[in-house]
Amino acid sequence: MRRKTLSFLLLISCVLLMCAAVLTMRPFAAWADEGEETTAEETAGDSSASDGTEDLSSEELQAQLDAANEQLSQLNEQLAATGEELNGLQVEIDGTQADIDELTPRIEELETKVKSLEKQISKLEKEIEETQQKIDDNQEWISEDTSETYKNGANADLQMLFSSDSFEEYEKRKYYADKVESQRADTIQETKELQDDLKAKRAKLDAQNEELTKQKSELDEQKAVLDAKQAEQKQLQNDLTARQADYQRQSEEQQAYVESLDQKVQEKLEEERQARLEAARQAALAGANYIYTGAAGGELTNDERSIIVSAAYEQLGLPYEWGGCEPGVAFDCSGLALWCYQQVGYSLPHYSGAQAAMTDLKPLEELLPGDLCFYAPGGTVSHVAIYIGDGKVIEAADTPLDVHDYDYVSGFIGGGVPSA
Repeated sequence: MRRKTLSFLLLISCVLLMCAAVLTMRPFAAWADEGEETTAEETAGDSSASDGTEDLSSEELQAQLDAANEQLSQLNEQLAATGEELNGLQVEIDGTQADIDELTPRIEELETKVKSLEKQISKLEKEIEETQQKIDDNQEWISEDTSETYKNGANADLQMLFSSDSFEEYEKRKYYADKVESQRADTIQETKELQDDLKAKRAKLDAQNEELTKQKSELDEQKAVLDAKQAEQKQLQNDLTARQADYQRQSEEQQAYVESLDQKVQEKLEEERQARLEAARQAALAGANYIYTGAAGGELTNDERSIIVSAAYEQLGLPYEWGGCEPGVAFDCSGLALWCYQQVGYSLPHYSGAQAAMTDLKPLEELLPGDLCFYAPGGTVSHVAIYIGDGKVIEAADTPLDVHDYDYVSGFIGGGVPSA
């Protein structure tokens, strides 16, 4: 029994250990999952990060847009200036290349001449060597002959005489010996003269070669200067091209930013317009059931005044349009007065000056809701509004139609009800 109890306790311990292990592992996995979810949320947050323009008004966005357009304009000016600088540099590069093209054939021509002279000089050197060899040979013979003559002295003539069969033969032999000696002397002289001539030609060719080499060297130096200049120009061209590409990239990015801002401005304007329309609609709903309960006055009954003011409230938020007189679409100032008074049976002209001329003008403190207020800022009546009490008017002075203080437009001259 005790053994069974111990076995049972051991089994319970194993189960508890396994449960503890599972519980230990699950929180770690959960933490890992939560960590991944947090990272995903952070990534999502980063991808949808706000650029800080959502809370800006249309005026603030427009200011940013104006600044962005100014920066875009500056970038485009820099881009255009860099383009013109590149155009000017290309003209310089073309000019340098033209100078190089002009020098190149001259250098090639001089190289050809130098090579030709070198060949002529090489040929002359061989001729001079050959001539020198002839001179050396003849001089050797003369030297030997002279040495022999020196050794034999007068005996040479005596030997020639005694070895001759006759005096005539001696004379002939003597004549031919002298002639041979004279011819050899002439040959040596001619050879020396030829050598001198060849040396003179060689000196002349050397001088020509030196002059041509000097000219070529000068042209090579000029070409080297032009090559270096062109290399600098092309390096500058590469730098300007890279700068132009950078300006182009910045301009495109700025253009995209401007377009994005412009869209945001339009969206914000539309949002604000819708907000004004909604506010006007709410105000219209509040004023559409306007009931005038004050003291009666003028030619209008309290009900007529209520109808006129309610009609004006119903058109709040509509755009201003010159010549407009269409409910739910657009009004100008006299068109709004005309239409509101039509609701109580009045027929007014579509002109504030004519409407004022039909009215016995009263000061502000005597006006009642439904009266018309007239304005003549330049001395001539050019604006009309509908008085709704407490110094307020509804008027089509700008977009949208709205409730303003009576002096929102300057030049107030009084108001009242036009005579029917």
